[in-house]
Amino acid sequence: SGKPKHSLSTRIWHWINALAISVLAITGYFIGSPLPTMPGEASANYLMGYIRFAHFAAGYLLAVGLLGRLYWAVVGNHHARELFWVPVFQ
Repeated sequence: SGKPKHSLSTRIWHWINALAISVLAITGYFIGSPLPTMPGEASANYLMGYIRFAHFAAGYLLAVGLLGRLYWAVVGNHHARELFWVPVFQ
């Protein structure tokens, strides 16, 4: 019903953050409680290595998004700066 409240870039940023946090939670669980060891060559069973890579990639994605958000809070419009100012008395 009508125009969306937030811009497309804001919605994409939120969905990327939600995906990164979900990947971090799931892969963090598997890193903390690893799967049973598989028989055979280690190079043929590199699942935990892929899980660790996904964990680090999601962490870096979240960190880059945070840095981008802090930058946008400084150079962005009035709404972008609301991160630092809560309009209590307006």
